[in-house]
Amino acid sequence: MKKILIVTDAWKPQVNGVVTTMTTVVEKLEKKGFHVDVIHPGLFHTFPLPNYPEISVAWNFWDLKKKIQKLEPDFFHISVEG
Repeated sequence: MKKILIVTDAWKPQVNGVVTTMTTVVEKLEKKGFHVDVIHPGLFHTFPLPNYPEISVAWNFWDLKKKIQKLEPDFFHISVEG
């Protein structure tokens, strides 16, 4: 089974077009037999983005490399607003 990693700064519990689109993409990929992991702000220590508090920004972003290496994806997609 091929593994896909999606890295995004917009994810649940946010409600917006990006989150809706990405959750639909994950559902469709899983139905096609892909294993999909999502790295999102909820996996990091975050703070709200000034003037757009619905978006959380990670401050311990150096953990990203470790998370990617641990998951060993075959493919990855970066979907960010920032």
